[in-house]
This record gives sequence, structure tokens and C-alpha cells, in this order.
Amino acid sequence: MTEVREDSGNSSGRLGLASTNARQLGPHPAGAGSRTQPSTRYLAKHTKGIPPENAQIAGFTQWLIRDHRVDDTTVQALRDRLGDLQLIELTGTIGYNNMVAMSLNTVELEARPGAEVLVK
Repeated sequence: MTEVREDSGNSSGRLGLASTNARQLGPHPAGAGSRTQPSTRYLAKHTKGIPPENAQIAGFTQWLIRDHRVDDTTVQALRDRLGDLQLIELTGTIGYNNMVAMSLNTVELEARPGAEVLVK
């Protein structure tokens, strides 16, 4: 399991990650372990024009939203690139934006007349 804990070796009080074999906090949904990372072809199609370092984050985001978990290889690649704190911040930002979207969708909030709207 990956847990967030205060890094006692760091006087700044930053949070660190302690890893063990299982990453989950609850049971895996049926078949979740059999899903694979978004393929290079899939990412190339859905991240056209996005720099590779941003495509990596887009793939992580899509996988996290889809499966609520991400494989160890992807997590380690992002941890190596971003560090523990920024990986936690990225994951929290993804979750926060999903919460806001769900809240807005629940009450079917629409943009005010004349507002710029992002189209999918």
C-alpha cells in the first residue's frame, strides 16, 4: 500500500510516500487488474499536438479517472519526473476537478448567456 506520511528525515515537514506491494485502499473492482496502460497509439490519437511530457500526464489522468488506480510503472515514471509532492498534488488536482464537475453536472448548471463555452 502507498501511504502518505510526514517525512521525519526532512525538517520542512513535507509529506512523503511509503510504498509497499499493494497500492489500493479498498478492493479492486472486478477485472481492474487486467486493464493496461493507455497504449502509445491511443495516446498519440487523443493527445495530438500535446508535448510528450504533457501527454504522459494526460494518459495518467485518463487512466486514474477510468480505473481509479494507476499501475506501478506509470506512478514510478511520474514520481521520478515530478517528485512525491508534485505527484500527490497532481492526483489531488485531478480528483478536485472531477468533484467540481460532478457537482456541476448534478445540478445541471449551465453557462450564463454569452459566456465562452469550451466544446468537447
